[in-house]
Amino acid sequence: MYGRAIPTVLVLLLCVAFSCTQHGARDSNVPAASMEADTRAVRTALDQWIQLYNAGEYESLISTFYAEDAVLMAPNSPVCKGREAILLGYMKDAEANDEHVDTTVVEDVRVSGDLAVASGWDAGTTTPRAGGSPEKYSVKWLMVLKRQADGAWRFIYEVWNENVTVGGKQG
Repeated sequence: MYGRAIPTVLVLLLCVAFSCTQHGARDSNVPAASMEADTRAVRTALDQWIQLYNAGEYESLISTFYAEDAVLMAPNSPVCKGREAILLGYMKDAEANDEHVDTTVVEDVRVSGDLAVASGWDAGTTTPRAGGSPEKYSVKWLMVLKRQADGAWRFIYEVWNENVTVGGKQG
């Protein structure tokens, strides 16, 4: 039984090692300064996104930070494809609630060529426009960005959901 497993495991380990070596070789061709600049640019874009979101400037937010064919996957909602659908989704939400991101934490940004992935979490306040008490929320999110021809980083995928801890309470 173990006689067949050992060669199989060794082949898998060699494949993984070869894959990592190849991946490292590609990454080593990108200057560290360029990677750092790209990471800073993505983080700056995320900071500016929060500013526009909190100001309720959704048209500017969408036109500045979303690719034409972007996809937004919000919890308990249909997938929104394209800037127009994403804008309509934000506007519909804004009619029902006043949303404010109180805290945002970008936990990780990874850049590979013209693609970047960013993850983190937000904590904020939702106030129903029809009246009612403000409610605190916490969400975790993941964004995929693509460098555009003009050098700007734009979202091509956005997804988030409630940030629930092991005990069932929001984190």
